[in-house]
Amino acid sequence: DQGAQAACALGNVKMVKYLASKIHANSRKYEHELPSLYFTAKTLRESALYEEAKDCSLGVLRNLGQHVVTLMNNDSLVTRIQKTKSMLVILDDAAILSMKQVEEDRVIWTMKFYLELIYTLQHMQSSKMVTISIQMMDMTLNNGLCCTSPLAFAIFGYLIVSLGDPFLGYRMGKLAINLMRKLDLVVDLSSTLTSIVYGLISWAHEPFQSIAEMHLAGHSSGNQSGDVSAAGWNYQQYLILSFVSGEKLPTVKSKALSFAKTQLAQKQKPVAYNALSIYFHSCALMGSCPDKSFQLKEDDILAHAIGASNSDLQVVYIIHQLMRSYVFKRYDEMAKNANSFHEMANSRKLIRFFFLIGTFYEGLISFSMARRTPGTDDWMERGNAAITTLSQWSSFCMHNFENKVLLLKAERNFAIDGDAGNTDSLYRDSINSARQHKSANEEAIACELAASFYLHNNDTETAISLLTKARNLYQTWGAVALVEIAESKMDPWSMLFGNNNI
Repeated sequence: DQGAQAACALGNVKMVKYLASKIHANSRKYEHELPSLYFTAKTLRESALYEEAKDCSLGVLRNLGQHVVTLMNNDSLVTRIQKTKSMLVILDDAAILSMKQVEEDRVIWTMKFYLELIYTLQHMQSSKMVTISIQMMDMTLNNGLCCTSPLAFAIFGYLIVSLGDPFLGYRMGKLAINLMRKLDLVVDLSSTLTSIVYGLISWAHEPFQSIAEMHLAGHSSGNQSGDVSAAGWNYQQYLILSFVSGEKLPTVKSKALSFAKTQLAQKQKPVAYNALSIYFHSCALMGSCPDKSFQLKEDDILAHAIGASNSDLQVVYIIHQLMRSYVFKRYDEMAKNANSFHEMANSRKLIRFFFLIGTFYEGLISFSMARRTPGTDDWMERGNAAITTLSQWSSFCMHNFENKVLLLKAERNFAIDGDAGNTDSLYRDSINSARQHKSANEEAIACELAASFYLHNNDTETAISLLTKARNLYQTWGAVALVEIAESKMDPWSMLFGNNNI
């Protein structure tokens, strides 16, 4: 077992498998094989051999008498979720923290393999994490606490947030952190728990900027503990949040490329390709060419995502295409990308904050298309749906979503009636909200769209003032390509004859 653990730390798949086979041949009880099988599954996952890792964990769980349900929409699963939620509402944090600790090895190993399966599925079929999360919570509440309990509560919290209850989900996330401390698992779990609690739960309550810093700390703790996978996932989330929050693009671009190269060298393709998506998008906004010495192209991201059946990476790729087609006003691409995102978003059962950024841009595109093609109800309906979705999350965290809802409402009014009475106040409120919440990139977009509204209503002076502000904000952000677009709209001839792309 010690040899298998050492081989796992070195990422030596061949040696771990060899040692596991030797242990299997010489063990009298199945329980004696569990440590080596665990290190086998972990090494396969960390080597990005996800299908083998999944099969390994599933095989062990079957031998331990477990039956993994895989259908999210199963009626019995819905009932189990409600039952578990009801139990957690009754139990306060003190009661959970004082639960007895599990002593039976078989239960502990079952929980460990369920958790390992979750880690693997997040790269493959994240929706199936739901079933396993429920099973882990049931086992914890029925048997007591063990080394995996903090993660069981955190993953269940993510599920609850996705189902529209961020208050209970947030409580589960904070409880998970307290359990980690109580069970003296800070060194072992800090990085992994940070990636789940802050990456999948806390965005519904806390500012994106502060969550980014927590992920950076999680990256550091993961490197210190040797948890390469958790460290990488934390830094991936840090990059996404930094971009969304409006960190200077040259900095984001440089960090994303450096991180991607490191992860590719370590064969951590999922996080590497996520970082590359941010890198290529930053290049486009900056109007700069990607590094010619780097062999991978942007289209390789989508090809890898499809080939690996990584739906999360596919959505991330599409969202970046969606954002870019909108800010550059490529109308044919806008409709295509909005349709692709709409289809994928509707098929998802688990929510991540970046997907809501996609919903925001889908809403902006919908109202833009509705204004260009009057009388088409479909675009208006999709825009209204985006407002409904983001309004729900804004009621939980205004800091992250209020400005987006206000801007979408302003664009809806503009699409319905070019000079609607309160449209100007909605634009102003969105600009002020973005500034208050330190989202300079979205403040710039709001200024640019407000300028379009004022120009439509023949208020050229206000339009120029807002375009000047947008240009300056884009300049500060480092979005040189968008600076040039804003300046072109300030051209006197554009102002005189109108600009369909404004």
